[in-house]
Amino acid sequence: MKKSEIASKYIKTIPNSMSLVRHYIKLASEPEVSFARFRVMCNVSRGLNTVSEIAELHGVSCAGISKLVESLVSDGYLERSVSPTDRRITELDLTGAGAKLLSKIRKQASNEFESYLNQLTESELNKLGRALDCLESLFESVQERKN
Repeated sequence: MKKSEIASKYIKTIPNSMSLVRHYIKLASEPEVSFARFRVMCNVSRGLNTVSEIAELHGVSCAGISKLVESLVSDGYLERSVSPTDRRITELDLTGAGAKLLSKIRKQASNEFESYLNQLTESELNKLGRALDCLESLFESVQERKN
C-alpha cells in the first residue's frame, strides 16, 4: 500500500475510531466524567501538565480548558502545584483518586471494545496488534518532534 493510501485511510478511520472510543468511555464512565474531562485526565497522565499544553493539544482556549481543570480539581481528580523550575507556572497532576478513576474507565472501555474483537481471526488480531504498536511509535515520534 502506498503512503498516500495509508494516510488517506488513517484520516478516514481515526475519526470513526474516536467516535467509538467516546461511546465506550460514556458507557464506562461515572456520570460526572464527560469525554472532555476524560481526555484532560489522559493528557495529564501522559505528562502534559499545564493548562496551556492541554489547550494547545485540544485546539481550544486556555479559558475553556481551565474550566474543565477547575472542575476536576474541585472533584478531587487533579491537583495543582507550583513548578519547581519556574514559580510562574502551575503544574497539574492526577490525584490518587484521579489515577484510580482513569484506570477504571480505561479498563471498562477496553472490556466493551474487546467483545467486538471476537469477530477477528487470530491472524487479524496479530496484525491489528502490530499496526497499533506502529501507530503508537509513530505518535510518540511525532509528539517528540513537536516539542
